[in-house]
Amino acid sequence: MSENIDKKMKKKIENLIGDIEAKSSVEVAVIITNSCDNYRYTTFLYSFLGALILPIVPLLFGYHPSNAIILNIMAVSFIALFFIIDSSTIKYLLPSKIIKKDRCDKMALANFYKMGIDKTKNRRALLIFVAKRERLVKIIADDGISSVISNDKWQEIVDEFIPKAKEGRFGDGILEILEKCKPMLIKLFPKDGTSEHKISNEVVEI
Repeated sequence: MSENIDKKMKKKIENLIGDIEAKSSVEVAVIITNSCDNYRYTTFLYSFLGALILPIVPLLFGYHPSNAIILNIMAVSFIALFFIIDSSTIKYLLPSKIIKKDRCDKMALANFYKMGIDKTKNRRALLIFVAKRERLVKIIADDGISSVISNDKWQEIVDEFIPKAKEGRFGDGILEILEKCKPMLIKLFPKDGTSEHKISNEVVEI
């Protein structure tokens, strides 16, 4: 079950963001989404496959329905399966890890630009994007940070987040990410007066 990140947890996250920004020239944003996609195309695909397979069942019991009955079975099966899958959490389990990661990456990048996180004066902004249904996190660093810290380091931090995400402990996971980033950001990007702090510290839920 996914953790509901309450006001108390959000406050902890926002205070830690404020502490990082007070001691470095980096701006940090945290965005949380329930899901990166409705995965309706996956629902359609599995419903279609199910509708193709179900008419075989009567044959296993020696019953040979007419073509008209087979078509009716397929139509009813497709509609029923589509409704069942689309209205349940099953649809979030069906897509592959690659598809989920792709959707997460694209949504994170879209919001990076949509929220103007790329427009800081010193290009030292960091986005932590969490997708709860997919149990994934994406860290996007603007040019001023990515030119100093490699993607491998961010991936290392992301990999350590996954166990908590699988347990639904997203708030604890975000705090842990921030705690790991804090000393590194303060050391590599000390306070120098270039940060404008135009990005809100508030945890954004979309």
